[in-house]
Amino acid sequence: MIHRLQQSIPLDPLGLNLSNPIRFIIFTLAIYTAASFFTVMLSQMIVVQQKSDQKIEELTEQVESLAATLERTRIAREIHDSLGHTLTDLDTQLAVAQTLRSHNLDQSFQAVDTAKRLARQCIEDVSQALDRMRQSDFDLNHALVALLEQLRQTSTVQVQWKVNLPHLPVYQSYQVYCIVKEGLMNVQKHAQATHVYFSADQTPAGLMLNLKDDGIGFDATTLKPGFGLQGMIERVQLLRGQFELQTAPTQGTQISIILPL
Repeated sequence: MIHRLQQSIPLDPLGLNLSNPIRFIIFTLAIYTAASFFTVMLSQMIVVQQKSDQKIEELTEQVESLAATLERTRIAREIHDSLGHTLTDLDTQLAVAQTLRSHNLDQSFQAVDTAKRLARQCIEDVSQALDRMRQSDFDLNHALVALLEQLRQTSTVQVQWKVNLPHLPVYQSYQVYCIVKEGLMNVQKHAQATHVYFSADQTPAGLMLNLKDDGIGFDATTLKPGFGLQGMIERVQLLRGQFELQTAPTQGTQISIILPL
Protein backbone atom coordinates (compact mmCIF):
# COMPACT_ATOMS: atom_id res chain seq x y z
CA MET A 1 0.00 0.00 0.00
CA ILE A 2 1.38 3.29 -0.99
CA HIS A 3 0.89 6.17 1.38
CA ARG A 4 1.15 9.61 -0.05
CA LEU A 5 2.19 12.37 2.25
CA GLN A 6 0.32 15.55 1.43
CA GLN A 7 1.91 18.69 2.81
CA SER A 8 -0.76 21.06 4.09
CA ILE A 9 -0.57 24.64 2.98
CA PRO A 10 -0.25 27.00 5.98
CA LEU A 11 -3.09 29.45 6.37
CA ASP A 12 -2.89 32.76 8.19
CA PRO A 13 -5.62 33.64 10.69
CA LEU A 14 -7.57 35.47 7.98
CA GLY A 15 -7.61 32.41 5.79
CA LEU A 16 -5.11 33.78 3.28
CA ASN A 17 -2.59 31.56 1.54
CA LEU A 18 0.76 33.13 2.46
CA SER A 19 2.97 30.38 1.10
CA ASN A 20 3.46 32.47 -1.99
CA PRO A 21 6.35 34.89 -1.28
CA ILE A 22 4.78 37.66 -3.34
CA ARG A 23 1.52 37.39 -1.45
CA PHE A 24 3.41 37.38 1.82
CA ILE A 25 5.32 40.53 0.86
CA ILE A 26 2.14 42.29 -0.27
CA PHE A 27 0.35 41.30 2.91
CA THR A 28 3.27 42.49 5.04
CA LEU A 29 3.39 45.82 3.21
CA ALA A 30 -0.35 46.24 3.66
CA ILE A 31 -0.05 45.62 7.39
CA TYR A 32 2.87 48.06 7.63
CA THR A 33 1.00 50.70 5.62
CA ALA A 34 -2.10 50.34 7.78
CA ALA A 35 -0.04 50.55 10.96
CA SER A 36 1.80 53.61 9.66
CA PHE A 37 -1.48 55.26 8.68
CA PHE A 38 -2.96 54.51 12.10
CA THR A 39 0.15 55.91 13.80
CA VAL A 40 -0.03 59.11 11.74
CA MET A 41 -3.75 59.51 12.43
CA LEU A 42 -3.20 58.91 16.13
CA SER A 43 -0.42 61.51 16.19
CA GLN A 44 -2.66 64.02 14.43
CA MET A 45 -5.49 63.32 16.86
CA ILE A 46 -3.13 63.90 19.77
CA VAL A 47 -1.98 67.20 18.24
CA VAL A 48 -5.60 68.26 17.62
CA GLN A 49 -6.52 67.32 21.19
CA GLN A 50 -3.59 69.29 22.56
CA LYS A 51 -4.58 72.32 20.49
CA SER A 52 -8.19 71.93 21.62
CA ASP A 53 -7.11 71.75 25.25
CA GLN A 54 -4.98 74.86 24.77
CA LYS A 55 -7.86 76.68 23.07
CA ILE A 56 -10.24 75.69 25.85
CA GLU A 57 -7.76 76.97 28.42
CA GLU A 58 -7.41 80.27 26.54
CA LEU A 59 -11.19 80.65 26.24
CA THR A 60 -11.58 79.84 29.93
CA GLU A 61 -9.10 82.58 30.82
CA GLN A 62 -10.95 85.01 28.54
CA VAL A 63 -14.29 84.13 30.12
CA GLU A 64 -12.86 84.55 33.62
CA SER A 65 -11.36 87.90 32.64
CA LEU A 66 -14.66 89.03 31.11
CA ALA A 67 -16.57 87.86 34.17
CA ALA A 68 -14.22 89.83 36.41
CA THR A 69 -14.67 92.92 34.22
CA LEU A 70 -18.46 92.56 34.29
CA GLU A 71 -18.38 92.12 38.05
CA ARG A 72 -16.30 95.28 38.46
CA THR A 73 -18.73 97.12 36.18
CA ARG A 74 -21.70 95.81 38.15
CA ILE A 75 -20.18 96.90 41.46
CA ALA A 76 -19.32 100.31 40.00
CA ARG A 77 -22.91 100.73 38.83
CA GLU A 78 -24.23 99.66 42.20
CA ILE A 79 -22.01 102.15 44.02
CA HIS A 80 -23.07 104.90 41.62
CA ASP A 81 -26.76 104.07 41.93
CA SER A 82 -26.65 103.78 45.70
CA LEU A 83 -24.39 106.70 46.55
CA GLY A 84 -24.17 109.06 43.60
CA HIS A 85 -27.33 111.07 44.22
CA THR A 86 -27.07 111.02 48.00
CA LEU A 87 -23.44 112.16 48.04
CA THR A 88 -24.28 115.00 45.65
CA ASP A 89 -27.05 116.17 47.98
CA LEU A 90 -24.74 115.77 50.97
CA ASP A 91 -22.10 117.95 49.34
CA THR A 92 -24.74 120.57 48.51
CA GLN A 93 -26.01 120.72 52.09
CA LEU A 94 -22.50 121.06 53.51
CA ALA A 95 -21.81 123.90 51.08
CA VAL A 96 -25.04 125.60 52.16
CA ALA A 97 -24.10 125.20 55.82
CA GLN A 98 -20.68 126.71 55.19
CA THR A 99 -22.18 129.66 53.31
CA LEU A 100 -24.83 130.43 55.93
CA ARG A 101 -22.81 129.96 59.11
CA SER A 102 -21.60 133.56 59.18
CA HIS A 103 -24.99 135.29 58.88
CA ASN A 104 -27.78 132.73 59.44
CA LEU A 105 -26.77 130.23 62.05
CA ASP A 106 -30.20 128.58 62.32
CA GLN A 107 -30.40 127.71 58.62
CA SER A 108 -26.78 126.62 58.73
CA PHE A 109 -27.62 124.16 61.51
CA GLN A 110 -30.61 122.91 59.50
CA ALA A 111 -28.32 122.24 56.55
CA VAL A 112 -25.93 120.36 58.83
CA ASP A 113 -28.81 118.25 60.17
CA THR A 114 -29.85 117.44 56.60
CA ALA A 115 -26.25 116.53 55.78
CA LYS A 116 -26.13 114.18 58.78
CA ARG A 117 -29.34 112.50 57.64
CA LEU A 118 -27.89 112.07 54.14
CA ALA A 119 -24.70 110.60 55.60
CA ARG A 120 -26.77 108.01 57.48
CA GLN A 121 -28.64 107.33 54.25
CA CYS A 122 -25.31 106.68 52.50
CA ILE A 123 -24.37 104.11 55.14
CA GLU A 124 -27.75 102.42 54.79
CA ASP A 125 -27.52 102.43 50.98
CA VAL A 126 -24.09 100.79 51.06
CA SER A 127 -25.36 98.13 53.47
CA GLN A 128 -28.38 97.39 51.28
CA ALA A 129 -26.24 97.30 48.14
CA LEU A 130 -23.88 94.76 49.69
CA ASP A 131 -26.83 92.66 50.82
CA ARG A 132 -28.29 92.65 47.30
CA MET A 133 -24.95 91.63 45.77
CA ARG A 134 -24.70 88.71 48.19
CA GLN A 135 -28.24 87.48 47.70
CA SER A 136 -28.77 84.19 45.88
CA ASP A 137 -32.46 85.04 45.50
CA PHE A 138 -34.20 88.37 45.03
CA ASP A 139 -37.91 89.12 45.50
CA LEU A 140 -38.26 91.70 42.74
CA ASN A 141 -41.96 92.43 43.25
CA HIS A 142 -41.43 93.11 46.95
CA ALA A 143 -38.38 95.29 46.26
CA LEU A 144 -40.21 97.39 43.64
CA VAL A 145 -43.18 97.95 45.94
CA ALA A 146 -40.77 99.05 48.68
CA LEU A 147 -39.28 101.65 46.31
CA LEU A 148 -42.73 102.99 45.42
CA GLU A 149 -43.77 103.10 49.07
CA GLN A 150 -40.60 105.01 49.89
CA LEU A 151 -41.37 107.60 47.20
CA ARG A 152 -44.90 108.03 48.51
CA GLN A 153 -43.75 108.43 52.10
CA THR A 154 -40.86 110.83 51.44
CA SER A 155 -42.60 113.18 48.99
CA THR A 156 -45.92 114.82 48.27
CA VAL A 157 -46.33 112.84 45.05
CA GLN A 158 -49.41 110.66 44.70
CA VAL A 159 -48.09 107.24 43.66
CA GLN A 160 -50.08 104.42 42.09
CA TRP A 161 -48.70 101.12 40.89
CA LYS A 162 -49.43 97.66 39.57
CA VAL A 163 -46.59 95.18 39.98
CA ASN A 164 -46.92 91.56 38.93
CA LEU A 165 -43.68 90.16 37.56
CA PRO A 166 -42.72 86.48 37.31
CA HIS A 167 -39.75 85.02 39.14
CA LEU A 168 -36.58 86.06 37.31
CA PRO A 169 -32.90 85.18 37.60
CA VAL A 170 -31.13 87.24 40.27
CA TYR A 171 -29.03 89.20 37.79
CA GLN A 172 -32.04 90.18 35.67
CA SER A 173 -34.11 91.02 38.76
CA TYR A 174 -31.34 93.22 40.08
CA GLN A 175 -31.02 95.11 36.78
CA VAL A 176 -34.78 95.73 36.63
CA TYR A 177 -34.69 96.97 40.22
CA CYS A 178 -31.92 99.47 39.40
CA ILE A 179 -33.75 100.67 36.28
CA VAL A 180 -36.92 101.41 38.23
CA LYS A 181 -34.99 102.98 41.11
CA GLU A 182 -33.22 105.36 38.73
CA GLY A 183 -36.52 106.28 37.09
CA LEU A 184 -38.19 107.06 40.41
CA MET A 185 -35.19 109.15 41.50
CA ASN A 186 -35.51 111.19 38.32
CA VAL A 187 -39.19 111.78 39.04
CA GLN A 188 -38.46 112.88 42.60
CA LYS A 189 -35.58 115.18 41.68
CA HIS A 190 -36.60 116.68 38.35
CA ALA A 191 -40.22 116.07 37.37
CA GLN A 192 -42.05 118.33 39.85
CA ALA A 193 -44.93 115.92 39.44
CA THR A 194 -48.05 115.53 41.55
CA HIS A 195 -49.01 112.08 40.27
CA VAL A 196 -46.91 109.07 39.28
CA TYR A 197 -48.10 105.77 37.87
CA PHE A 198 -45.91 102.69 37.53
CA SER A 199 -46.75 99.27 36.15
CA ALA A 200 -44.69 96.12 35.72
CA ASP A 201 -46.19 93.03 34.17
CA GLN A 202 -45.52 90.09 31.90
CA THR A 203 -46.90 90.31 28.36
CA PRO A 204 -46.54 88.14 25.23
CA ALA A 205 -43.78 90.52 24.12
CA GLY A 206 -41.84 90.11 27.37
CA LEU A 207 -41.62 92.12 30.58
CA MET A 208 -43.35 95.49 30.24
CA LEU A 209 -42.32 98.37 32.51
CA ASN A 210 -44.14 101.70 32.33
CA LEU A 211 -43.39 104.82 34.38
CA LYS A 212 -45.51 107.92 33.82
CA ASP A 213 -45.68 111.28 35.61
CA ASP A 214 -47.61 114.53 35.14
CA GLY A 215 -44.58 116.73 35.79
CA ILE A 216 -42.96 119.54 33.85
CA GLY A 217 -41.44 117.28 31.21
CA PHE A 218 -38.42 118.38 29.18
CA ASP A 219 -36.97 118.63 25.70
CA ALA A 220 -35.38 115.24 25.10
CA THR A 221 -33.15 116.67 22.34
CA THR A 222 -31.35 118.86 24.88
CA LEU A 223 -30.93 116.18 27.53
CA LYS A 224 -27.69 116.65 29.45
CA PRO A 225 -25.41 113.82 30.63
CA GLY A 226 -25.94 112.80 34.22
CA PHE A 227 -29.69 113.29 34.12
CA GLY A 228 -30.08 109.64 35.05
CA LEU A 229 -31.64 108.29 31.88
CA GLN A 230 -28.33 107.15 30.43
CA GLY A 231 -27.83 104.62 33.20
CA MET A 232 -31.34 103.28 32.62
CA ILE A 233 -30.72 102.95 28.88
CA GLU A 234 -27.43 101.12 29.43
CA ARG A 235 -29.07 98.61 31.75
CA VAL A 236 -31.91 98.02 29.30
CA GLN A 237 -29.33 97.40 26.59
CA LEU A 238 -27.54 94.90 28.85
CA LEU A 239 -30.81 92.98 29.05
CA ARG A 240 -31.32 93.33 25.27
CA GLY A 241 -34.49 95.30 25.81
CA GLN A 242 -36.21 98.27 24.20
CA PHE A 243 -36.34 101.74 25.76
CA GLU A 244 -38.86 104.39 24.71
CA LEU A 245 -39.08 107.94 26.07
CA GLN A 246 -42.06 110.25 25.50
CA THR A 247 -41.81 113.75 26.92
CA ALA A 248 -42.13 117.43 26.11
CA PRO A 249 -42.04 120.64 28.16
CA THR A 250 -45.15 120.91 30.40
CA GLN A 251 -46.39 117.54 29.07
CA GLY A 252 -45.01 115.16 31.68
CA THR A 253 -42.83 112.13 30.97
CA GLN A 254 -43.52 108.52 30.11
CA ILE A 255 -40.90 105.77 29.94
CA SER A 256 -41.80 102.41 28.41
CA ILE A 257 -39.44 99.45 28.57
CA ILE A 258 -39.79 95.98 27.07
CA LEU A 259 -37.42 93.26 28.26
CA PRO A 260 -37.24 89.79 26.72
CA LEU A 261 -37.78 86.81 28.98
